[in-house]
This record gives sequence, C-alpha cells and structure tokens, in this order.
Amino acid sequence: MSGRFGRGLVLFLVGILGLAGSVRAATVTVTGTGDTVAVDGSVTLREAITSINGAANVNADVVAVGAYGTSDTIAFNIAGAGPHTILVGATALPAIVRTVVIDAYTQPGSSVNTLDVGDDAVLNIVLQGTTAGIHGFDVRAGGEDTVIRGFVMQRHFFAFQIAANGVAVTGNFIGTDRAGTSSDATTANNLGVNIQNGNFGAVVIGGSIPADRNIISGNGAGIIINSQLPNRVWGNYIGVDATGAADLGNAGVGIAIGTLGVTLIGGGSIGGPTTVAGQGLGNVISGNGFRGIQIQTGGPPTVIGAVTIQGNILGLDANGANALPNTGANIYLFDNNLPVTGLPSLGPVTIGGSVPGAGNILAAGGHGVFALAAGTILRGNRIGTDITGTVARPNTFGVEITGTTAFVSSATFGGSGANEGNLISGNQSDAVRLFLATGTFQGNRIGVSSTGTPLGNGGYGIFVDSGQAEIGGSMAGQGNVIANNGDTGVQVRIGFPAVRNASEAAILGNSIFGNGLLGINNSLPDVVTANDPGDGDAGPNDLQNFPVVTTATLGAGNVTLSGTLDSLASSTFRLEFFSNSSCDALGFGEGATFLGSVDVTTNGSGLGSFGPVVFAIPAGQPVITATATNPANHTSEFSSCVTATGGPPPLPSLSIGSASANEGNAGTTPFFFTVTLSAASATPVTVAYQTADGSATTADADYLATSGTLTFPAGTLSQTITVDVQGDLTVEPNETFTVTLSAPSGATLGVPQGTGTVVNDDSAGPPPAAEIPTLSTWGVLAMIGLLALAGVARRGRQEPASSR
Repeated sequence: MSGRFGRGLVLFLVGILGLAGSVRAATVTVTGTGDTVAVDGSVTLREAITSINGAANVNADVVAVGAYGTSDTIAFNIAGAGPHTILVGATALPAIVRTVVIDAYTQPGSSVNTLDVGDDAVLNIVLQGTTAGIHGFDVRAGGEDTVIRGFVMQRHFFAFQIAANGVAVTGNFIGTDRAGTSSDATTANNLGVNIQNGNFGAVVIGGSIPADRNIISGNGAGIIINSQLPNRVWGNYIGVDATGAADLGNAGVGIAIGTLGVTLIGGGSIGGPTTVAGQGLGNVISGNGFRGIQIQTGGPPTVIGAVTIQGNILGLDANGANALPNTGANIYLFDNNLPVTGLPSLGPVTIGGSVPGAGNILAAGGHGVFALAAGTILRGNRIGTDITGTVARPNTFGVEITGTTAFVSSATFGGSGANEGNLISGNQSDAVRLFLATGTFQGNRIGVSSTGTPLGNGGYGIFVDSGQAEIGGSMAGQGNVIANNGDTGVQVRIGFPAVRNASEAAILGNSIFGNGLLGINNSLPDVVTANDPGDGDAGPNDLQNFPVVTTATLGAGNVTLSGTLDSLASSTFRLEFFSNSSCDALGFGEGATFLGSVDVTTNGSGLGSFGPVVFAIPAGQPVITATATNPANHTSEFSSCVTATGGPPPLPSLSIGSASANEGNAGTTPFFFTVTLSAASATPVTVAYQTADGSATTADADYLATSGTLTFPAGTLSQTITVDVQGDLTVEPNETFTVTLSAPSGATLGVPQGTGTVVNDDSAGPPPAAEIPTLSTWGVLAMIGLLALAGVARRGRQEPASSR
C-alpha cells in the first residue's frame, strides 16, 4: 500500500467514524411498570430516564441499544395486552435534562389517532401519580427538543412541567381515562401542561396532523404559558372528550397566558398554514369551567408579547354545531398595567385573520371576547353562531372592549378585505360594547347570518359609551351591515361623564335596517333628538343636526333629492343618503341601502342646501333618509323619512359652446368645443355630434369633417369635441362651420349647436393695379426716346482702345 493511498484510507475511515459519532443514538426500552431503580430483571421508566440523563446504563437491567448521544429514545415493551399503569411514588420522576423521545406508542397494541374530528387513538401506557404535589414529566435545561407522546396522564400536580426550548407534547390524553371520555378524582391532574416562566420557547403542544392531537380535559386547568419565547398550541381538544361531542371541561381555564412571550393558538403564521376551523391546526376549547382562553398580565412591569388566536372553535363541539359552553368569556384579555400606568403591556392580540379559515368560532359563552387591552384585532370570526354562520349559538354579549380612566383600550373589528369582516350575530344581548374605549369597524355583518338572512342580536348592534368609534367609511368594502338587532343599531351615549364627558362615532357608508328601535341614537332614552337652530347643543356626537330632505322624485331608476341643513356656521358637512323599503316606526330612518353622498357648506348663519342631486335607487325602496357628519367626524341620527314619488325626475341639459381661432398657414389647428351638463348625472349620459359646412367647407379643405358620440361618465359635468381646421395662404374673408348635438341619452338638449369661426390671417401682398398712376402712350414713347439719347451720349465720351 503506497503512503499516499494509506493516508487517504485513514482519512476516509476517520470521516466515516466522525459521521457515525455525530448521529449517535441509544434506545432504552421500558419493560416493567415499577417505579424503582434496582436490579430486578425489568427496566422501569425511572431507570430509563436516569440512564438517558447520565448517558450511561444506570444498572445491569438497562441495556441500551446503540450508543448514548444526541437523539436518544425511550420505548416501551411491557409484557401483556395492557393497558399498563405506571404508579409514580412519593418521589417525582427525574427531571429530563437531556434530549430524548419518550414514545409510549411503541408499546405493542397502541396506535395513533387517525380522525379529523374525534380521536380513535389507543393508548396502553398510563402514567399516574400517587402523591399530592408530584409532577408527571418535568423537562428542564438540557432537555431541549424532547418529545413526549402516547401517554394517559393522571393524578399529577402538573402532568407536564416544561422549562426547556423546543419541547413537543403530542398525542396524549391528559386528565382523562384511557378512552378519553370521562374524568374524575382518580384521573384529573391539577394542571395539564405548565410552560414555566423562563428564557425559552418554541414549545409545541399538539400538532398539525390528527396523530398529534392531545386531549387535555377534566383537569383543574388545561394549559398555562409563562414562557418568554414563541410557543404554539394547535390541533388539541381542550375541555371536550375524545369524541369531540361531549363536555369534559377543565374546572378552570382552558389556556392561560400570563407573562412574557409570543404565542400562537391554532393556525396561522409562525411557519404553518391555516385550515378550516376545528380541523388540523385549530383547537377545540370548550366546556371549561371558567374561561376558554385567558391572557392576563400580572401588573407592572410584566409585558406579554404578541399573541395570535386563529382557526379555533370555542364553546361548541368539534363539528362546530352544538353548544359546549365555556362558563365565562371564550377569550378574555386583561392588561393589568393599564389601570396602574395607563400604558399598554399586552399584545397586540390578533383574534382571527385575513385568509379563509383564520377566523375563530366564539359561541355560547358569557362573552365571545372580553378585553381590557390596547390594539386588539378581530378579523374573520363568527361570534354567536355555529360554524356555518346560520344558526344562533348565543354568547351573552358578543364583544366587549372596556377601558380605564386612562382611556386606552382599543380594538379593530374587520377590514375592507374579502375575508376580514366578522359575523357577530345571534347573541343574547349587545353584539359589541365599547366602554371608555375606541373601535374601528369595517366590513362586518352584525345581526345577519352568513347568507344574509336575519339573525339579530338581542340588544344593541354597536354600543359606544364614553368612547370613540369609526363605523364604516367612504371607501369600497368599509361599510358594515347592522341589522335586525333587538334595540338600536348604533347607540352613542355618555355613561361615564366623570371619566370622559364625550362620546363620538363617525357612521359612514353602512347598511342599517330592521333594528328594534332607531337605526342611530345619540341620546338616551330611545327617542329622536330634535334639530335645534344653529346646532348649538352638546352631547354624544355633538347631538349633530340631521339634514331635512324636502323633495324626492323617482324616475328611470334614479331618485332626485333636494333639501337643507341647519348646523354650525361656515362649516362643511358630509351628507349621506339612504333608501329603504319602509320607514322606521318612529318616523326617522333607517338606512338600508347607501345611495351616495354630497358635501354641503353652511353660510354665516349656519344654513346650507343641497340638490338637485341624483342617485341610482334600488327598486322597491322609495323611502329616503339622510345623515350629516360634521368636520369632527361626528354623525347625526337618521333624518325623518321622505317617500319619493312622481314621474321621471328632470334630466340635466346639454349645451355646446362656440370656438374661434386663426386658421394658420399650414397643417391643422384644433378648434375645441366644450359641451357641458347643467347638473351631474348618477348614470352615464351620451350625445351624438356632427359638423356641417357654413362659409367654410370641407370641399375647399377649410376643415376636416368630424362626427361621433360623446360620453359623460356618472358625475362628469363637461367634455370636449375637437375639430381640425386646415391652414393656407389664401387671402379670404373669415369663414364659419357648425357642430350640432343630437340624440341625447340621459339628458335633454339645451344649446344644441356651436359655431366655429375660422379667422383669416394671410397678408394682402402688392397694392392693386388701380392704385398705380397711369401714363399715356405718348408719355411712354417720350421716355423711351430719352433713354436712347442718354445711351448715345455715354458712348461718345469714351476713347477707342487703340489710342491709349
């Protein structure tokens, strides 16, 4: 063997051995149900964990297959059909301080869950505590990336205590019997999973496939998270049994988040896709004795990072059909820093999302959502209904956002995107309550089903009390539907004057109809607030005066409106107009279909007028109402109803102007004829036009014949016709041609013809012959003779060339 070849072979063997060493792994198999470390012919779970921790067999009973390394496994092969119960005695199992996979599904006869809805896992290893205060599995620093799966966990203080990064708890029944269908004092844990406070994270409880689902039910509480780094809880049943159909609630909260950290509950980002709520990524969190999800800071200086809650079912069974209530709020957010410092320390908390399947089902609870927090975002959720959005599964209140004396609580409801609006319907009382808080509402459906049929809330649609709200907007997709609610559609009042003696809402572009009382109410009790001269009164929404519609005329699918506004002097207001099939019983409002808006500026006396303005109107909705929004974005109640009547409204008229310009010496010069409408139209207007000869003719190439159709888009007041005139050097008088309008559609003809005057700009040249003095024939001959004599004399004075 040559030296070079030998050295190469040595290096190759060293590389192979190094590679083998990098993937060392040992498997220790548990063969007995005891809880001792003793040479007794069987391997206990305590012996297996001790061996893994020490990277060495703890005694002669333990025979590791493979070399201890960085990816060790504890497997199970206990004799007999099972199930097999391991009783943990007075001393807790050793804390796990090295990475290990503890897989109880390796016990013969065990199998993972295969169902999308329900859980058919067969678990044959039961780990049961016997002494108060003893934890089940305790994973600490050094046990990073440990996986524990396939256990029935019973009677522990904490079934899982986790204080290490990357730990995964999957496919376990925690707090139930082996079938996952019942729980009592012999099975319940004090707490299912506790992720301790510390600088670690990426803990995963559950997973994205059915085999990863944990049943965490029947315990004192389900999951508590106090970790500083990102963690994820997904695909679990928390508070329901293994069928997903029966209440098996934890006595307290389903999930509680208490201190620092970024957490994802259900589907969404942090590396995962989003699926239909209740299947795959979302959790079912129902039947719990206190709250479904609770996120609460501990007061200064505690801070909780961003939390995202997506694709979950709370308060219903796993099919999203029948009520399995969480006793309190389905989602409860409370920032204890706000009452103390006035500064937010929680979130933002995002409930739902902008893509299909990201929304949660929040039903049958005390509140769908209760929040004393800043920056809460709710998008795409169904609050108060089943998963289809067509059947009421009422919460007492849909959503309540409550502030403090610092007035900092805030929330965003929905958005203008296709999947962003929330469905908040079928609740027993108010759909949304803002107390000393701010809220932005766009694209939501409040009081209707997912198919648009009535599914009202028992109280107010939106209740703003000493708060601020933006309800709808002026852009596409921002308007909300607020309908069929038992009380007022939007109620604005000042209930906490000592804290904040104001309450405001900009209510723009919405569809508000069918509510039990007023569509919009800026006072209590539920009566119309009359207009006052000059609008000098104060109160919710400044008690802004509403417009008065004086005329409303139907015709050709349009309505033509005129009216007045009496309000603050020298100010500009946005007036919005609505149509309805009938008037509210109180004679004011509501506003089922938003027709459009105009701006009106009042004079120095506070008086303004509008109209005639024309809007397209749906068939069968002749009842017209209006609102006014002042420069501070405070909206009035609906005006009194006016029923539009009569034949066709007056059409705007079309008129064409004239044009005049120099013709030029060459090429063409454009002549511009402006055509104007007397008033804007809500629908497009068209008119034909045609040039005709006058003293200027196309035959003489004075101009180019032009014809066509002019179109005025809705709202446009003027358009231009261009005719090209030919330039020349011909001296001629000014000439004319005409442009005539005809066959208008959507308008009448006012001034139908314009004149084009071609101004001559060519110079006259030499004077005409008549202006040159004339000579007689004899005079001409005399001049010729004189010229001849002059030539003879000039030659006589010259010397011959030869004499020089």
